[in-house]
Amino acid sequence: MIRLLREELGCSQSDLAQRLGVQQSAVSKLENDPESITLGKLANVVIALGGEWKIVLKFPTTEEIELSSSDDLSNV
Repeated sequence: MIRLLREELGCSQSDLAQRLGVQQSAVSKLENDPESITLGKLANVVIALGGEWKIVLKFPTTEEIELSSSDDLSNV
């Protein structure tokens, strides 16, 4: 998924790595090992690619909880 988004946006692994402040090998790992991706890492990639994100959590007994690009996910 990350590779497809990155390529569609015309961004190389090196470019994305620079935007994220990581080595190119870290981007390669995210692309080749999807199980290693955390919500926080995915959010950072989306923002680095110029996008925004929004997640809505729904539970049967509570109101919806909405998380978005403006929220701090440093602990996620």
